[in-house]
Amino acid sequence: MFDQRPYDFHPKPRMQQNTLSRKEIAIERKQFAIALNENPRGRFVRIVENGGNRPASIIIPAAGLKEFRQLLADMVKASQEIKTKAGT
Repeated sequence: MFDQRPYDFHPKPRMQQNTLSRKEIAIERKQFAIALNENPRGRFVRIVENGGNRPASIIIPAAGLKEFRQLLADMVKASQEIKTKAGT
């Protein structure tokens, strides 16, 4: 049978990280912070959206940045080429 003890949660300690570069941008009512960070596991970009009750973030490992940039460029191109429902 299963153990009836309460779940014992021990979060991992935060890993030391260095911020190498950081930029912020405001788009409509949202604020975005984009930072290039480095920790013992490698470099990564963290994108944080501040616009609601709680910030949301994504992390992209440096190894995937070139592919992520291409995907983003594809989305920009699609946004410009596809007509909106309003017909503009």
